[in-house]
Amino acid sequence: MWRATGLYIRPLLFLLYVNDLPLVSNFKTILFADDMVLSLSANSMHELTTKINQELESVDNWLKYNKLSLKYSKTQYMLFTKQNDTNFNVQINNHLLSRTECVKYLGVIIDDKLIRKPHITLVKEQVSKASCIVCKLGHYFPFRSLKTVCCSIVSVTL
Repeated sequence: MWRATGLYIRPLLFLLYVNDLPLVSNFKTILFADDMVLSLSANSMHELTTKINQELESVDNWLKYNKLSLKYSKTQYMLFTKQNDTNFNVQINNHLLSRTECVKYLGVIIDDKLIRKPHITLVKEQVSKASCIVCKLGHYFPFRSLKTVCCSIVSVTL
């Protein structure tokens, strides 16, 4: 018998509730479970700052209209650029958002330089932990079971 739990209903309700957000802004919007990514590009830093802050004002108005709130302390932005411009300010509802250099999204670590080293480091750590557990269990279980345990540990923790 199939049973719905809060774990599945909350993300589903979130997606149903926010599915019209892409219609009110020019952000490229990616929705997944109870997570949202907004992205925007421009030809210059000044143009990007202006566009982002204007679009965030639209998003803030949409949030207020739909009686939703944004947790500003958890809201961050990442800037992909070749320039080292530190005068880039992003704000929503008079709250200055913090900039991050690295974020974990859908199990993949993405950094602002688009290098793979942080993600590779994470994978190496998880594989190392899994192999240690498998070695300790090796005397008690057959190889096929150990392989399943190892794959489960690595995929769950990533």
